[in-house]
Amino acid sequence: MSKSSKVNVMTKNPTTFSRRSLIRAAAAAGLITPQFAANRAVATTADATDFRAELGTVQITRRGPVTLHTYMASDQSSLVTSHIVETADALYLVDCQFTQSHAAEFRNYVDSLGKPIRQVHISHPHPDHFSGYAKNFSDVPVVTTAKVRDVMKERWIDSGRIEDLAKAIGPEAPETFVTPEGNVALGASDWGGVSVNILEYDDAEAQVHSVVHIPEAKTLIVGDLAFANAHFFPLGNNANWINVIDEMSRIEDVELVLCGHGLPAHPGVFDDSAAYLSVLLVALKSETADEAIEMMRTEYPAYGAKGILNFINRLYA
Repeated sequence: MSKSSKVNVMTKNPTTFSRRSLIRAAAAAGLITPQFAANRAVATTADATDFRAELGTVQITRRGPVTLHTYMASDQSSLVTSHIVETADALYLVDCQFTQSHAAEFRNYVDSLGKPIRQVHISHPHPDHFSGYAKNFSDVPVVTTAKVRDVMKERWIDSGRIEDLAKAIGPEAPETFVTPEGNVALGASDWGGVSVNILEYDDAEAQVHSVVHIPEAKTLIVGDLAFANAHFFPLGNNANWINVIDEMSRIEDVELVLCGHGLPAHPGVFDDSAAYLSVLLVALKSETADEAIEMMRTEYPAYGAKGILNFINRLYA
């Protein structure tokens, strides 16, 4: 795959049988349990930190020229993650939490590293990944791709939906919202002397999604295009989402995947995610939302972020 291309995966039908397609088909048909794939999404061996997180958890992974930090919120905030790419001299952040309390703790952790923050990159236009920045990172450039910015502005800022969200989460909502700069170009970029590649995928978990590939670290930061041992947001284009996952899984020489919910994972998380979405497609054929939710909880009893499944009710409203 070109390292400078925009990726728009739509209605792709593989003509050959791959392990991923077999897992998806078998999961959808009920021939295997979802846990067959889930056993492969184990967290990487990582270092602990002396930082005393009270709300979330921190995991550190050193790979090549960078140190990668993952801050994961509590289950009450759906295990949403924020990531730090630490280079020799600076910090590059990806996403910045949903609630203000988690975002503040994440900022405290970032500050404890003692290096300047160059930017916060927003992966996609869902507020659980961006609503924490306006208050807690107001002194830092907040950036994304032009398309992510435009969708965020249209769907959340201009529409007024962000005010409805603020009413829903009360004191955990920010006092104001800021549209990020849409100046991140697709393709090769430099983060503190480390080469990264910015990719973009359409019509999956969100309308548009940016992915950060760090070849020297053999790492993909995929946001909500994959979840690790956490229930998935069910309102995306789930069929095409499977195609996007398959496309990402073909990126060569990847050993670490940093997801939008859940701990760092091996590339097996792509198989897990495709299998989960295949089961979800079956569950959403249930007669009622309660039946669909119960099926997903039964099939994935160990998964966290169960509250995300309540969004299924919107599909049946």
